[in-house]
Amino acid sequence: MKNQSLFLARSWSNDRKNYKLGYINALGQWAIEPEYEKANEFHDGFAKVEKDNKTFIINKQNEKIFEIPTTTHLGQFHEGLAIAYIEEKRGKYKHGYMNPKGELIIPFQYERAENFKEGLGCIQSSENKNWGAVDKSGQLIITCKFHNSLYFEDRIAVANEDYNLYGVIDLKGEYIILPKFESIDKFSDGLANVRDKKLENMVLSI
Repeated sequence: MKNQSLFLARSWSNDRKNYKLGYINALGQWAIEPEYEKANEFHDGFAKVEKDNKTFIINKQNEKIFEIPTTTHLGQFHEGLAIAYIEEKRGKYKHGYMNPKGELIIPFQYERAENFKEGLGCIQSSENKNWGAVDKSGQLIITCKFHNSLYFEDRIAVANEDYNLYGVIDLKGEYIILPKFESIDKFSDGLANVRDKKLENMVLSI
């Protein structure tokens, strides 16, 4: 059951209001009986659910792993960590990362944070508002000097350091293509559409 796919489903209710949420398996059978008022899909083996005004993380055996504090917002788990954030003051948030035990592995300190991908979590500095990346221990791997969120795919990411020109960096934050393009689209199979300083379109190969 641990590795089977489970799908969010709701119980039947005549008034369409008093239904409960649970999870079914690929055969349409209830794997987790509908008992929750709110629930999210499973990701990385865990799901966020709400019952009796309490929010929990559960596993696929419907075991409650930990309760989420009312002051903490928690995203889905990716590569073993989930984005967690608190409202520091009205409309202002600080982000960090939490593990499946409910431990805050990377403290609330960043303006924004993205899900871990390829071993890195992209974060925005609360000081200079630029973007960089941390590893799963919280160590800063890529200095916060980029003006765009770094989306890594196949170990590379498009990066913008001076607002006007884009390049491509690796998982260490080092340029493998210097910033000389007006725009770079998402790479697919090592290829991306780019636009140079003359605003001419071309295909870039990695």
